[in-house]
Amino acid sequence: MFSKNLSQRKILLLIILFALLVRLPWLYTTIERDEATNALTAWRVLHGETLYKDIHADKPPLLYVFYLVPISIFGNSIIPIRLLNNLLFVFSIIIFFRIAENIFKRRVAIYSTILFAFAMNIPVFEGQLAMSESLLTLFVLLSVYSYYKFAKEHKPVNLFLSSLFMTLSVLTKHQAIILWFMLLTLFLIHTKSAGFIKKNRPLFLKSLLYLILPMGFVTFATLILMVFMEFDGILIIIKLSAIRAISTVTDLFKAIFGLRQIGEAKAVVTLSMWRSYKYVPFGYVLLYLLEGAFLFFLSLVGMFKLFKEKSRPKCNFSKQLVIVWFSFSLMVSLVPKAFGHFFIFLIPPASLLAGFALYNIIKKKSVRNNLFLVLVLVLLMVSLFFQVKHYPDFHITYGPYRMGFSDFGSYSDQLAFGKFIKETKSKDDSIIVFGWAPVIYWLSETKPITQSSFNFNADDLFQAIQEKQPRYIIIMPYSDIDHLSIFPVRGLTTEKKKEFEEYLEHYILSNVEGIRVYSKKE
Repeated sequence: MFSKNLSQRKILLLIILFALLVRLPWLYTTIERDEATNALTAWRVLHGETLYKDIHADKPPLLYVFYLVPISIFGNSIIPIRLLNNLLFVFSIIIFFRIAENIFKRRVAIYSTILFAFAMNIPVFEGQLAMSESLLTLFVLLSVYSYYKFAKEHKPVNLFLSSLFMTLSVLTKHQAIILWFMLLTLFLIHTKSAGFIKKNRPLFLKSLLYLILPMGFVTFATLILMVFMEFDGILIIIKLSAIRAISTVTDLFKAIFGLRQIGEAKAVVTLSMWRSYKYVPFGYVLLYLLEGAFLFFLSLVGMFKLFKEKSRPKCNFSKQLVIVWFSFSLMVSLVPKAFGHFFIFLIPPASLLAGFALYNIIKKKSVRNNLFLVLVLVLLMVSLFFQVKHYPDFHITYGPYRMGFSDFGSYSDQLAFGKFIKETKSKDDSIIVFGWAPVIYWLSETKPITQSSFNFNADDLFQAIQEKQPRYIIIMPYSDIDHLSIFPVRGLTTEKKKEFEEYLEHYILSNVEGIRVYSKKE
């Protein structure tokens, strides 16, 4: 037994080393817009502003804690935050292996864990970056592992832990609430199939209470925040969380069936999946398919083979857990307006199915299985080809693909520009950035002159400029006076544009790192 455990530890250690070897080269890559937004929010909280009141923020509070702690210790550097993300990733590999080993055979667990470690490093899914989805992955895995233990031992405390970990996920990203309903679905399916409801009703009710109770943790955490926030700030976060949680569920229905208003009286139900994805360029969607095709193909094969398995008690439970997990994760991934990082929710259950498929393909030699294996290798080569094109700064500049994860060309460009602004302005000087580039505010240690690091309303924006008279007006390469990044400035009339151009006459235009910088005349 000892030698077997030692061998298992060696295999797991090799997988972890492999995962880190693949991930660490991305440590100094471009700071992504969401990373910079989260980091700037955390930094502003550390400098006395109130979350959700003074600062426009649309994410739950726990996400900002992941940023706030490293920034409070190490200052405004993305590296410690990404190292924290990598540490959580290492723990997630260990928990994932435990889940896979309990559900399937040990060899399947090894295949699945290798695929999980590799897929979490596919650039288009952004797992290497400190995104909310990658930061909460460990919570989701701990939740599933705790649920598995409950299903085997029927101890309500494990169900409580499962719901608690999932609640922490919700506190990191609102969309994770869909996975909490996954737990409820698994619980009802399992207790019904095991005759749990009829045989032991008190234990069933106690378990159900333990499952629901941790969702009250959200309310408790909000009350705790009242120590640090003003009361109206608490009301804002409660309202925001309720709206985001409800809209997450309704977006699932809108993604498939949308209501399109025609005239004043008629509303037509239309298939609107593709209409919902207009926010996401088609090139990104194509990259998801190209870089993740080998995993998704294997997961579909695994789903098919799992359904063909003979009906044994353990097999039935495996089907329930894996299929329900995969299905609910797919729902989260397909929430409209989703970029690649949303698919991180899908990677763990897809890796379980993919490992199960790979095990069966390799175990049984046949012409069909050999063809499957060749196809998987081809898809893997395609994935690797496009992954290499991302290195080192995530940007794709190959053939017809021109997609960037930042307005800056590289991480060094971001640091250089932030240093330039920080060193050339005085402590009390303000700046305004046209475009979605919160990284400039964060690296230059400058608070935005509005609630948000980008503003879509022309009246509010120009009023703030005239009141604050910023030292620098910065216009990003992919922005102009008519647009803030991919978002239009609302209310920008011809008269306002002319007024703004006249205002710029009081500034001197220069070019820094390919960015237009208007500096105020002395």
